[in-house]
Amino acid sequence: MDLNVSRILEAVEQKRTEMIKAAEQCGIRSELVLFLSQELDALLNDYDRIRKRRGIGMVS
Repeated sequence: MDLNVSRILEAVEQKRTEMIKAAEQCGIRSELVLFLSQELDALLNDYDRIRKRRGIGMVS
């Protein structure tokens, strides 16, 4: 697997974990959870762009 893809997937998992913890502590509708969700979306969009550009299948 490409190093950039690997780094993005690592960042996605880290951000997802951070968002889940924030939701547990602050509630799902908190500003912090919204912010983290937007950051997670951006990471997933980056991953999707790289995947499409390089013809990489989805990683589960």
